Amino acid sequence: MRFVCAGAYQRVFRDADGSGYLARCPVCSKCLRFKVAPGGSKERFYEVTCQGGLPARVE
Repeated sequence: MRFVCAGAYQRVFRDADGSGYLARCPVCSKCLRFKVAPGGSKERFYEVTCQGGLPARVE
């Protein structure tokens, strides 16, 4: 997971019930939560920002 706002990468894991992911900005510590798609994803890297919090696909 790359935090665009912080210019840093961080490893992210599924939450306890496996329904989503929890990421925390390494600069401001804001939590970002997002769900796992029903079929999963083939992508290995994603970009997020705590200034809006929406994951964006990395190409």
